[in-house]
Amino acid sequence: MQQVSMTAPAAIQNTLQSNTASEKTTTDKIKEKWEEIPDGDKQIAAGLSALAAAAIAAIAIMKGKKPPETQEVIQKGLGEAAEQTIKKGSSVVTNAIDNSKNIQNTANQVKEAVADGANYGKIRRETLKNKSHNDKKVIQEALHQGVSERNAKQQQVLQQKIGLSQGTQNSLKAAEKANQGVGSALSKEELDARKLAANNAAARARKNADELKQTASTHKETKYAQKAHNEAEQARLKAKTVEQNADKRMQELQDAVAKKEQNIKKLQESPNYEAGLEKQAKNAEVTNKNAQKRLAKKEREKIERKFAGSSQAKLLALADSKKITPEEREVILDMLNKGARNLK
Repeated sequence: MQQVSMTAPAAIQNTLQSNTASEKTTTDKIKEKWEEIPDGDKQIAAGLSALAAAAIAAIAIMKGKKPPETQEVIQKGLGEAAEQTIKKGSSVVTNAIDNSKNIQNTANQVKEAVADGANYGKIRRETLKNKSHNDKKVIQEALHQGVSERNAKQQQVLQQKIGLSQGTQNSLKAAEKANQGVGSALSKEELDARKLAANNAAARARKNADELKQTASTHKETKYAQKAHNEAEQARLKAKTVEQNADKRMQELQDAVAKKEQNIKKLQESPNYEAGLEKQAKNAEVTNKNAQKRLAKKEREKIERKFAGSSQAKLLALADSKKITPEEREVILDMLNKGARNLK
């Protein structure tokens, strides 16, 4: 009985201690475990945790995001050792930010240099050397953008040069066109206009050819420039030909005027000049009358075709209508008279 009475209080005490232990919070358990860790191991754990937090913050900054607020959490959980390591981690974050800015500046310079026509291979080798994977990606993207801008600029320059070359060809054609019809020109004003057009075309061709020659940088562009130079020279020679032909035609016109004046003077001095003028006037009158007769006959035939096949009743109605012209009424009346005579 005594053994039982001695054992029961001990069991109850053990049970109470067990219940008390179960009432401890998770935080209390972590603190107890932390106290059991040696100081040297505590410093190592704190340092690793702080470096991990610093690395997370640096990655967030590189991606343009707000870094996690890890400093206060680690300070509260790890103590003085963690604080010192966090300071080192902040330095890592600052260096990461500076490095990001430097890489971006380098990328901008690379893009501008390549866009301006710098040596792509040389710049690529120099800028990618000893760079991290992420830095290489930033620089590679800048290189691609620079190549795109360079190609766009080259395409624009090429179009301009093509335009200059086409302009030279068009100027040559304009000079050739100015020469067409010079031999049949009838006035000094027309001839002067053709000479001016040819000279202006030759000047445009020369200007375009000179600009192509100054900007030629490749063998192909040099060939285009030489072709434009040859076309400009042809335009110059064609303009000179236009001037010569225009001067020749001008002389022909002047000679024709002088010859006409001489013929008139001879006719005036002739004893039959007055009789010739009278005969010429009569012939002109007869010619005019005959022309009027032919025109009237044509108009009459046209009206007759218009009303051909119309019945007599319809012709009578048209003759009384106010919608027809006097010429049409006259033709309709003649058609009615012919029909009446045919009935007799």
